[in-house]
Amino acid sequence: MKNFRIEIKRQNDPRGTFVQKEFEALGACGIEEVEVRDVYYILAEISKEQAEFVAGELFCDPVVEGYTVAQADLHTSEHLSNGTTFEILYNTGVTDPKEASIKKAIADLGITIDAAKTGTYYIFRGACDKQKLRELAELFLFNPLVQHIKLGKEELYSPSAYSLRIMHIDLSGDLMKISRDMGLSLSRVEMETIKQYFEKEGRKPTAVELETIAQTWSEHCRHKTFLGKIQFNGEKIDNLLKNTIMKATRDINHPMCLSVFHDNSGIIDFDETYGVCFKVETHNHPSALEPYGGAATGIGGVIRDILGTGLGAKPIMNTDIFCFGEPDFDYKKLSKGILHPQTIIKGVIRGVRDYGNRMGIPTASGALYFDEDFLYNPLVYCGCVGLIRKDRIEKSAKPGDAILLVGGKTGRDGIHGVTFASA
Repeated sequence: MKNFRIEIKRQNDPRGTFVQKEFEALGACGIEEVEVRDVYYILAEISKEQAEFVAGELFCDPVVEGYTVAQADLHTSEHLSNGTTFEILYNTGVTDPKEASIKKAIADLGITIDAAKTGTYYIFRGACDKQKLRELAELFLFNPLVQHIKLGKEELYSPSAYSLRIMHIDLSGDLMKISRDMGLSLSRVEMETIKQYFEKEGRKPTAVELETIAQTWSEHCRHKTFLGKIQFNGEKIDNLLKNTIMKATRDINHPMCLSVFHDNSGIIDFDETYGVCFKVETHNHPSALEPYGGAATGIGGVIRDILGTGLGAKPIMNTDIFCFGEPDFDYKKLSKGILHPQTIIKGVIRGVRDYGNRMGIPTASGALYFDEDFLYNPLVYCGCVGLIRKDRIEKSAKPGDAILLVGGKTGRDGIHGVTFASA
């Protein structure tokens, strides 16, 4: 099996100019030029001629771009007597959002590959302080949670061989330690309830069963705070959601509300034939940790909910509201593990753009707000509007219905997302 490295160089690429100005504004001196190149790795049993065919036909626009192809194990980083380079790749096990599309596009060319990986290659020319450049690169060019700087030769692909192991979990020990160690974010009462259930069943739960319960009972999925008992200014409120937002909606009982608090999105009357669906959700903490993926799954979730309303609605537009920390915040004052607002801003906007616009769903409106209160946790509202025929609003599950699971494989970046958000 051969691993080819394809490098795409664009003429007059504005990305390099943008990075240079950004780094100089942050105190980097001596930068004469910054060049940014796209990198593709292809693992396949093909010839170099076939790899060059893929590069020229698929990855490269011959009018403004050029390409080079080499076997990855023979490639060496560009030697600079005056400057430095960084190659940014996704961490092993993290989903590369372009891989599935690359494999399909290459298959359409009549070539089969086993795996693909993408990266970005930065070339800094000039008498630059390499330590300063690396410091800024780790803050502004990539997110260490899902990416890294390639150092020499490394294993680029996750092992493909996997054998299913059914693990049973002993709940006779410290329940809270089990919850912490497995990343379940379950309370003691919840863990004791689970333990009592499986004691009645006369068996130990499997790891998959525990993980399933944890995600189903998570704050993200179950909204335990909204559904719980709240004491506010001496008043006790049993089920905050039901006694505030839901109560007002049901008391008004406006005839234009065709479906509320029932399906994947709300539906209001539009005309004789159609209703309008609207769904909004926040993806705040995920976007603080991994802005691109957090925002992408935020907008993706509401698009999914519009599609899943009734017997199927049609998404027609997206909207968003973003609240970030001050973009000129001094990066030296950032607490460890906190991404700079500029990094979050760029990632969130890219995530919402890529998930919506490239599906043909335009982002028709949006808002930006900056305040120091959003430094550690941004507010990322994502919304989608759809149209549904009125005769397709009602639905019900029936015995014998098929269950269809649609989507890509979940990478390490997707495991424990909802339970972590509940921690």
